[in-house]
Amino acid sequence: MRKHFSSLRSQMTLLTTGTVLAVVILATVFYSSAQRMSEKKAATFVHSMLVQLGDSLDRIGNEMSYLGNALHSNEVLQQYYHAPTAIQRMQYGKSFIDFTSSLLNHSTTVSHIVVVNNDQSILSPTERNIIALDTLDSKYHLFESDNLSSGFYGPAFDTFTNINFFAYVQPVYNTRQGARFRQKLGTCVIFARLDLLQSTLRSALPTPGAALMLIEQDEQIILCCDADGNTLSLLPESFCSDMADGLQHSLTLNKTTYLTDSLLLSSMGWRLVSLVPEDEIAADLMPLLWLGMLICVVFAICIGVWNLHIQRSIMAPVKQLTAFIENDLDDKLQNRIHISTSSEMELFCQEINTLLDKVSEMTAERLQDQTRLYELNLAKKRAELSALQSQINPHFLYNTLDCIRGYGYMLNSSEIVSITNALSSIMRYCIKGADIVALRKEMTIVNYYLDIIRIRFPNRFNYVFDVDPALEDLAIPRFIIQPVVENAIYHGLESRLEKGTLTISCHTTETGGCALCVTDDGVGIPPERLAEIHRKLSDKSMQNVLNVPAGNSLALVNIHNRLRNLYGANYGLDIVCPPEGGTRVTLHLPMVLVQTETEQGGHIS
Repeated sequence: MRKHFSSLRSQMTLLTTGTVLAVVILATVFYSSAQRMSEKKAATFVHSMLVQLGDSLDRIGNEMSYLGNALHSNEVLQQYYHAPTAIQRMQYGKSFIDFTSSLLNHSTTVSHIVVVNNDQSILSPTERNIIALDTLDSKYHLFESDNLSSGFYGPAFDTFTNINFFAYVQPVYNTRQGARFRQKLGTCVIFARLDLLQSTLRSALPTPGAALMLIEQDEQIILCCDADGNTLSLLPESFCSDMADGLQHSLTLNKTTYLTDSLLLSSMGWRLVSLVPEDEIAADLMPLLWLGMLICVVFAICIGVWNLHIQRSIMAPVKQLTAFIENDLDDKLQNRIHISTSSEMELFCQEINTLLDKVSEMTAERLQDQTRLYELNLAKKRAELSALQSQINPHFLYNTLDCIRGYGYMLNSSEIVSITNALSSIMRYCIKGADIVALRKEMTIVNYYLDIIRIRFPNRFNYVFDVDPALEDLAIPRFIIQPVVENAIYHGLESRLEKGTLTISCHTTETGGCALCVTDDGVGIPPERLAEIHRKLSDKSMQNVLNVPAGNSLALVNIHNRLRNLYGANYGLDIVCPPEGGTRVTLHLPMVLVQTETEQGGHIS
């Protein structure tokens, strides 16, 4: 029984069944949660929408009321009413009209501003809205009562323009101290188009069948905005009296149940009422519920198809892979496994093939390393043979140089004596001594060589040494700087017509190593020749070590190979030709100091 359920096929079937059951349970829980959510949403959505819409309408009302409060105490308007002469009254009236015209140009809410005096004369930028003004007066008797309070009134239909307006009315009182203080001087009426409110309400309709209304304090409906315009005709007579802030209840009209809510607009004193069909609110969630059920069904079908596909696409590749693993090692190294399936098994087999390829590559690299080691040993033997050949009978050379020096003394020639002394020191340095020496010892030999060059080319070159004193004990391979200096003189400075400069510097680098630079301002190196030298320097094969062709790059390549073989691939030689001319050869060395120096050497100057 246990073995039966441990098979891959049984585990896949069990996994599929469990997944389908889990999806069904999750779908049931999701449906129940969505149903409860829709019930709560019907209560909260309507009120939150109403509050947001009320804020938008309050901004319109606040702008109009703020403008009315500012105009009724306007100093120009007060001067207009207190002007002693008709001419001054006319001038102040014109100034006030210009001021109100400027306000109208900068307002997107207000359409017209009219000031009605007690004698029924009108102070306005235009003659429009007279009919709407008469409509308001006939309905509310705005200009007959001295106790008229400020507020919003409407609607007022202008038959001339066929536009409905609503207005903010603000009595104008005398603000100057005296017997007539607080006496009514006139009435300021600020008009705005009713379709401004209508467009705001229409843009906020939450559902196609919803309706939004504005109701006046005396329960008269000012504006009703719905999709088909029939909601107003269906309202019962007691509808307005039943409204209160935050009181939500259901209202059935023509077999449609509406969720009603209301909000008192603080700026206008009007009541904003919403009617939203409950089935339209719940309808927002119904597609989601059906989509969830559809996803569950599709998911169950996909799980079943996936199970069949996995059983067919995994078992066969696993069997094929097992047979390949059971082969001999030689067969696995010579052959590769190929499985054509779009699954992780194909990637797994590709990785096995990659590992086998790497094993084959490592085997080939090992053979190459052994070949390189053999070639390196061969090169070492050749170098040792060359060293032995160079040391044959050195006393003969020393005695010959002594004879030449003695002949120089006989001729009283200091140049011959200096050249033989320098050459003798250089030969002893080349033949005897350790392979690794201090930098100051190497620079002493460079000085001997430059003494010979000074005699050969008098007043042709300047020599500058810039070596950090802390690096005088830097450990470097013997006789590694002189060939670079020789190249700089014979291939760079000698061809220069003017007097040249040779600079030898040594400083530490940011990486913790040392850079020894030999720089000349000679003729430089042609780009093709420089590219060829770079190619030889970058060649890491042993053939580069054994078969360096003759030429002026021979010494540079040999030095580069010596440094690379001694210290590793991060060290060596590079050569550049700066844009300003000349050539700079840099030797990259590790920061290693000579602990004990027994050889005599001059101080670096």
